[in-house]
Amino acid sequence: MVKMLSLESAERESRPPAGFHRPGKGIKWFSTIRILGLLLVLVYHFFKDLLPGGFIGVDVFFTFSGYLITALIIEEFQKSGRFRIFAFYKRRFLRIFPPLLLSVLLCLPFALLISPDFTTGIVKQISAALGFSANYFEILTGGSYEAQLLPHLFIHTWSLAVEAHFYVLWGLFGTLSALIFGHIYKNRPKAAGSALKCFVFAGSVLLACFSWLGMQTAYDAASGDPSVAYMSTVTHGFPFFIGAAAGAVFGLGRPAKKVRKILRTKWFGTVSIAVMGFTIAALAMLARTLTFLDPTTYRYGFLAASLLTALMIFAARALHESTPGRVNEPKPLSALSSLSYCVYLFHWPLYIVFSAVIANNLVASGITFLLSLLFSSLVFYGIDPIIQRRCRLFNRENRKMRTIAFVLSLPLLFALVLGAVVIRRAPDVSSLELQLSTGYLYQDVDEIKRLKHMFEAVTNQPLVIPESLFPIGSLKKGTPESAVQAVIPQNPVIPAQKPSVTPNGLLVGVSVVGDSVCLGARKSLIDHIPNCAVDALGSRPLDAGYDVLMKWKQEGTLRETVIVALGTNRCVGWKTKIDQIIDDLPSGCRLIFVTPYDGRMTENWTSYHTVLYERLLPEQYPFVTVADWYEIISTQTHLMASDKIHIGGATEAIKVYTDMLIAAINEAAQKPAKEQEIQN
Repeated sequence: MVKMLSLESAERESRPPAGFHRPGKGIKWFSTIRILGLLLVLVYHFFKDLLPGGFIGVDVFFTFSGYLITALIIEEFQKSGRFRIFAFYKRRFLRIFPPLLLSVLLCLPFALLISPDFTTGIVKQISAALGFSANYFEILTGGSYEAQLLPHLFIHTWSLAVEAHFYVLWGLFGTLSALIFGHIYKNRPKAAGSALKCFVFAGSVLLACFSWLGMQTAYDAASGDPSVAYMSTVTHGFPFFIGAAAGAVFGLGRPAKKVRKILRTKWFGTVSIAVMGFTIAALAMLARTLTFLDPTTYRYGFLAASLLTALMIFAARALHESTPGRVNEPKPLSALSSLSYCVYLFHWPLYIVFSAVIANNLVASGITFLLSLLFSSLVFYGIDPIIQRRCRLFNRENRKMRTIAFVLSLPLLFALVLGAVVIRRAPDVSSLELQLSTGYLYQDVDEIKRLKHMFEAVTNQPLVIPESLFPIGSLKKGTPESAVQAVIPQNPVIPAQKPSVTPNGLLVGVSVVGDSVCLGARKSLIDHIPNCAVDALGSRPLDAGYDVLMKWKQEGTLRETVIVALGTNRCVGWKTKIDQIIDDLPSGCRLIFVTPYDGRMTENWTSYHTVLYERLLPEQYPFVTVADWYEIISTQTHLMASDKIHIGGATEAIKVYTDMLIAAINEAAQKPAKEQEIQN
């Protein structure tokens, strides 16, 4: 029996219902679709530079799954005149859940190799994954492959959640449709089947349009966070419905005699191969050109990927009919296709672990892929047959199988114990989140003290601030009370008097506007740089930093040396905004740009191009200096926090960052200010 697999749905139908495909009559060449989708996702995760849009592999799986499930529902109705919804749900659950549970069980112990920060909130992650609600869990927690402090180990199960929701909806839809048309066309099964096909096709097209329009509404380019549009079942369900429409048209059964005659002509086989080649090339081109945050991806990219997959399904279906019966898929192709769902489940958590402990990404990716294949083979060929009851363990003649089951239970039990250790040591709040929250508190307290000083200067009266008014809103839930007490002083100290003023009317000292990377070193900068004012905020892009600088300029609080420590976070029109900062900088200022660094950064990221552009600025503007954080930290990544972006709480990393800015300030002092440069 040829197995019908899709990566997300795990369509391993070893024993289809009676009246379905006869032995040896499965659809050939569908494995090409599954493997293409798997390769797109793997390359996207392992080597994002090569295929920055490889995430469309998920849409390939969604479309194929919608096709396969719909075709199976229609064929069951045509053969038996009804649709058994509970049997359908049982098959889907047994195909999806056991491998998912085993992947969590076997991958969790590997988390002992990395920082506990990666397992923050791991119980909630596991619950969301096993409860098929990971997509909405990630939306609510701000999760994303592209924008997250530390990637969740099971974030990839968001697609399983979307698929499970489709199964529930489509099972009900199939049951209702079967009841309606079975009653209307009673004793006329052929007419009932045709009517059901038309109804499913029309409903699928309408639902696909509704879902795609929902994505257009939910996507907000300005926010830079497409989580809702990407992960929501409502907005990312249209690939399933496009596949469902294809399933209503192409199906799985034998086509009519006249159609078979056309499909089996030699020229049509050549056309089918050409169409498959075209769709593969087109999908590869999309994966090469699209990016996760590009508006084009949400407007047209996912839709194009789904339509191309539907075309590829048609080509594979036609090629199956036009290929002689003696011609079969290559066995390696079929084998990898059979393992595709399990490989998808295992690869992401294993890659998170090995990419964190192995500096060479190629080696980390290779180990991840090999281990994924090993575990997938164990699950698919060893454990899954037992779960699917393909053998009866308690039969007297199955002594050998009982022995195998006992041997397999030992590593699973060991993995369960290690997984419990991982859960036990998982923190409620990661050290990085705690460090950032503490930094926000320090900044808020300093701002209160600054406003206190201004109030007293105007009213000439002392202002007493109760401790209860000090801000704690920045602190995450679960943060120890000691972190708050360490920040909030019992007797707030009034800062030094207002700095002196330069001839240009600027305050003497340094003004720093930064993001959460800069926030980690904020206290050190204030302690070691005289007259230093720092405003750092998480997820701050260049355009928001420009607004802060203009506010300081308008208030007259901007200092003579300005440091812009931004660029890690995405900004539409980043180059224009950098030029604006330079143009609108007041006369008499010296400007320092800190190049951004992100351990995940590739040559396609705007932050990487920001580094290259900022390095060229001193040649054009003598009053501009570059503090090359990217170059300095690239050779000392061990000093970074677990996410390879932030400084974290490491004293040495903070010292390196502070020393870099002090050196840049000293270098800038030897250069002319902006006004002097213009006069020259």
